[in-house]
Amino acid sequence: MAESKIYSPSVFFGYMGGITVAYTILSIIFYYDKILGFSPRSKRADGSPQFSSAHRHAAYKFIIVPTVEAFPMFLAFKEFNFSVSNVASYFWRVVSDPQFAAQEVAAPLGPSSIWMGNCFAIAFFLGGFHYYTNVPYKGDRVLHKVLASSFSFLGTLHGTGNRMVLITTLLWKPGGFLESTASLLHLSSLHKTPFAKAYIFVMAIITSLTRFAFELPWFYGCVRGVWPAMVAPEGPDVLLGVCGLLIGGLTVLHLKWAWEATTSVLGMAKGREPVKAKVKLDKKVK
Repeated sequence: MAESKIYSPSVFFGYMGGITVAYTILSIIFYYDKILGFSPRSKRADGSPQFSSAHRHAAYKFIIVPTVEAFPMFLAFKEFNFSVSNVASYFWRVVSDPQFAAQEVAAPLGPSSIWMGNCFAIAFFLGGFHYYTNVPYKGDRVLHKVLASSFSFLGTLHGTGNRMVLITTLLWKPGGFLESTASLLHLSSLHKTPFAKAYIFVMAIITSLTRFAFELPWFYGCVRGVWPAMVAPEGPDVLLGVCGLLIGGLTVLHLKWAWEATTSVLGMAKGREPVKAKVKLDKKVK
């Protein structure tokens, strides 16, 4: 195992405190401000009461969209010189060449990967509590946050897999970004407008294609890259093996959501209402 790359506890928990404070402040603002449309004390566009946890869910989304999705995608793409060709070439080499994959798994983390790992670990850890108390309870969302936070923390602690982390970010985060923004549209009751319906339709197609077409082969490449460390003469790298299992669990959840997005697209093509984005919030304030 490489030397630990995790940040110091003071930085780690300081960043956690910053996100917690931002989440609290935004939740309070959204609760009392009826203009933005996220307050449970306000009405939705169709005249129905707003969801009881809409202000908290909107606050969470406004935090993770820039810090966990948009900016990490920018950092990862920057490491490949903003070249789709470079990303595709690296992706194919990892998937097709197990020796190259093993070499990349062992490469030490760079500054961008370290920052993203810590950011993801903290945001998803807090997200687990958020989804656990969200209305209604969605077990797969809570499970995702537990797996994602564990993978981010342990992967950063292991300190290897620099460009593997970057590619994983570029594969996973676009779909998350689209789903988060679609969820905000739903919370604001704009999901019934023609623009929002078109946006959700495009979002469902993109997430379905990227997750089925790219995440499965990427997981295959990751497994072949991790395998040599598991059968090494000096003994298996247990921490790396746990990270591999966590990637597998996250991939399964992503494919589950991709299938749900696919069925949503098929329903919209038949004239039915789109499935509510990301999280279904059924309980309303009376």
